[in-house]
Amino acid sequence: MNNINRKDFLVYDLETFDIKSRYTWISQSAAKRYDCDLNPIDDGTVFYCKLADDHMPSLDACVLTGITPQLTAEKGLNELEFARSVRAVLLNKKENTIIAGYNNTVFDNQVVNHLLFRNLLPPYEPFIDRSLDCFTITKAMHYLDKDKLKYMQVPREDGTMRDSLKLEHLSHANGLIHTKAHDALSDVEATAGLLSLIKESNYGIYSKYVANCRKANPMQFVQAAAKSSMPIMAITKNALADSSYTTIAIIIGGNLNSYYAFDLLSPEEQFQENIGKLADAQEKSKSEYVSLMYSFCHTIKVNECPYVDYADKYYIGKPDAEEIKERLQDRITKLDSVRKVGYAYSGSYAGRSNSQTAGGEQDATDENDSKANVLIEETMLDGFINKEAPELMKIAEQGDKDTLQDALKTLKTKNYSLRVQKLFSHMIARNYPELFGEKTISRWREYVKARLLEQKSAFIDDYNRLMNSNLAPEKLNIVKEVAEYEKEIFDKFSLRLF
Repeated sequence: MNNINRKDFLVYDLETFDIKSRYTWISQSAAKRYDCDLNPIDDGTVFYCKLADDHMPSLDACVLTGITPQLTAEKGLNELEFARSVRAVLLNKKENTIIAGYNNTVFDNQVVNHLLFRNLLPPYEPFIDRSLDCFTITKAMHYLDKDKLKYMQVPREDGTMRDSLKLEHLSHANGLIHTKAHDALSDVEATAGLLSLIKESNYGIYSKYVANCRKANPMQFVQAAAKSSMPIMAITKNALADSSYTTIAIIIGGNLNSYYAFDLLSPEEQFQENIGKLADAQEKSKSEYVSLMYSFCHTIKVNECPYVDYADKYYIGKPDAEEIKERLQDRITKLDSVRKVGYAYSGSYAGRSNSQTAGGEQDATDENDSKANVLIEETMLDGFINKEAPELMKIAEQGDKDTLQDALKTLKTKNYSLRVQKLFSHMIARNYPELFGEKTISRWREYVKARLLEQKSAFIDDYNRLMNSNLAPEKLNIVKEVAEYEKEIFDKFSLRLF
């Protein structure tokens, strides 16, 4: 307990130009430091990032955040400078500092991973150990001690109502300061306020979760449960059929940071389907068996600070506890009757494979290789850059424009793969296109044109949908403003948007 009370927090949040974690573009980031009691230590930092020409923003995202490409062009850094700044903030922490956010393990952390990767900076460095997600502990509170928080009601698709776990709704319901939803610094302050409220409301849940911010703690618990086939309570990433994020599961396989949990309380039809998938998977080789588990199991990633506990915590104190235990025992019996393989662990990654690899001609901006070029930024492999190009990483981290230009000139004379060459060239093109010669910049322009044309149709569809919707006038003005920006980009590359 004392160790938990010595920890402080660096709470951060991102606003983005779309919702895909792999290749989204960040528009704004904010971070603020708090002591162990969630009192602010500083005033926080806010950065904006200029939008690159080859990436079209989501109009829905701009309407949601109110952040336009024009705003980031005025206030923002280029992406390399932005990545360096964000990285510096996230790495400037004490030994006991925990990085926290809201839904950050599913989205924000991964967006930062890819931001750093495409700018040749160590992608996983900021979140190694001591990272937690306030959304996860909120889900635990909602199931285990629901009455300690207040909730806004929102409709389901079938018309019935449910509790909303959106940060803005929780802030409003619980009287937390949240001056502007989807403003990064405001979201940071609301997240810290919610975490403080949970700490005051149920210190047991709070301390249990904060103790799991170090990877070793949940890993030891999950591994012990896996080896003994002990059922555990787990907070899942996605809501189950009954709108609960909480279930009981048995760990049947593992793979580096990922452990596969077979759900024992899923709806009957889903349970039977999963049993069938398990039976089929067991007929495969060990590596194939482990790689198939993601399709019928929950994935618990111990480096993402999961909330896991003993199974009895799920039903303890519940009026239907005996009914749950009977159902649980019946499901365990059915699972045991099918399960032929004990806990299966694969020491190397054996999950979903990406059959597409970056390839193409030797030119780093070949317009005929646009799909492979996109994959360069999207397929982030651990250890890829630092093993192959540590000197380029050092240049990306500290180099000025002259150093970057020197590295660009000698890029093809070094023993780098085509993938590294493309990644570095794309980084230079987005941030310092003036460093390219006329021939190379011409090829980059063709690449950008191809990327813009790939995104054009979806952008126009969204524009027409929003302009014909019932948006408030100020929201419609944002749509028009973003469309005008993109029209100028298309004109710049001798293309037509509308």
